[in-house]
Amino acid sequence: MPTYQGQRIDCADVALDNLLNYAKDRGLRLTFKVYNRGWRYVDSAGFRSFDHMKRWVKTYLGAQNVTDNCKLIKPLAGLTTPQAWAEKVKPGDLVMWSYNKPNRSDAQKAGRPTAVGHTQPVMEVMAGGTLSSTRLKVMNGDVQLSTGEPLPARASTMSVSYLRPVEGRHSLSNYPQHGNTLFKVMEKYNWNDPRTAQDPAQGTQGPLRWGIFN
Repeated sequence: MPTYQGQRIDCADVALDNLLNYAKDRGLRLTFKVYNRGWRYVDSAGFRSFDHMKRWVKTYLGAQNVTDNCKLIKPLAGLTTPQAWAEKVKPGDLVMWSYNKPNRSDAQKAGRPTAVGHTQPVMEVMAGGTLSSTRLKVMNGDVQLSTGEPLPARASTMSVSYLRPVEGRHSLSNYPQHGNTLFKVMEKYNWNDPRTAQDPAQGTQGPLRWGIFN
């Protein structure tokens, strides 16, 4: 994952590209779950080449599809010590952010929520003496929201204390799963807590793992 540092790449593409490379290196067959008026599965065996599959995935899959193909690492209630984080969370796992665009005409006004979140693949768990000092090293791809132009990816760290489980039916992933339940990954935008250009992103969720490995 360190090889993405400085590459101009979207955040979801970092996670997807890394997954494809991992599977290729280990001879694994992949199936992606995609929703388009109903669920269907896209099989890696159906592509004419690895490069063809990479191009297709980066064109047609994004952060929403990352969430649809991941599951929460459970039980979240067990991640109460630095040792538990180091044992349960591994490189390649993910953190998803719910973030919101500020109002374009007036940065002081509340913006609209995006339909998807920001994807952060985990590079390393740096266990500290306490939870507040335990951090995740993550790789951040990014885009310029106004133009859609990919920006250079960079590594950063974040405290595990920012992560929390989603409660009830609050989720940004609104596609039905089996039994008509929602796939609970990220919190919905809270219109009672408006975001402006000066505010941080609203909420995070994780850790997540690609469903084929969970």
